[in-house]
Amino acid sequence: MVAAIIQARMGSTRFPAKSARLLKGLSILEHIIIRLQQVPEIDQIQLATTEAETETPLIEIAKKHKVAVFQGSEEDVLKRFIQAGKEIEAQHIVRICGDTPLTDIPLLRKVASTGKPMIISTGMATIAELDETVRVARENGCKDLILLKCTSTYPSTPENTNFATIPHMR
Repeated sequence: MVAAIIQARMGSTRFPAKSARLLKGLSILEHIIIRLQQVPEIDQIQLATTEAETETPLIEIAKKHKVAVFQGSEEDVLKRFIQAGKEIEAQHIVRICGDTPLTDIPLLRKVASTGKPMIISTGMATIAELDETVRVARENGCKDLILLKCTSTYPSTPENTNFATIPHMR
């Protein structure tokens, strides 16, 4: 059984309640769930969140979309993830970030195949997501690619600008 486990929590210090924020009338978590429900290779979707009472909005969103919920340790994310997989007896697990609804590989392939230059904002993407984005764009014919180093908090303090990440994007 292939399970997609969505890791999400409300208690981020940098951007609290990010997964519950609305994007075109739906929460970010809902966008992710709806996209995952369209993948025939995924047998079950599960939300892995913390045991904090503040997670109620995420749990309600998951239940609304008939998604299983696992609550575990807030401090030990790996333990929470492993326990979530064991609870539903998953044989294969796809880890899904509960705050990244915009990584759309089919769309990226289509745009890259046009051969036109691409400008991609880094936003809240991880290094792994950026690496995959650049790889897919290059593999599908994009020769001119610009990454914009973006900070997701506005107004941004000097501590949140994280300029040290720029050399990693070369």
